[in-house]
Parts: sequence; structure tokens; C-alpha cells
Amino acid sequence: MSTLESGSVSERVTISAVVSRIITSSITSAIAMRVTTLPLCEIAA
Repeated sequence: MSTLESGSVSERVTISAVVSRIITSSITSAIAMRVTTLPLCEIAA
């Protein structure tokens, strides 16, 4: 039983790590898009 429990816990940890990476990457990409688009709008204006 202990091996199955530890396995499920490790799977949850890996899944949470992947989800956190996806969230952080999406946030950084959104910030990068805003940072790159704002100067372009200012230059165009």
C-alpha cells in the first residue's frame, strides 16, 4: 500500500509541477507580448 500511495503522490507532484510551468510560461509570454506591443504602438502613434 505504501508504494502505491508514494507513487500517486509523486504523480501529483509531477502534474502540479507541469501545470505550474505551463502557467508561468503563459504569464511570461503574455507579459512579453504586452512589452513588445506597447512600444510599437507608441512608435506608430
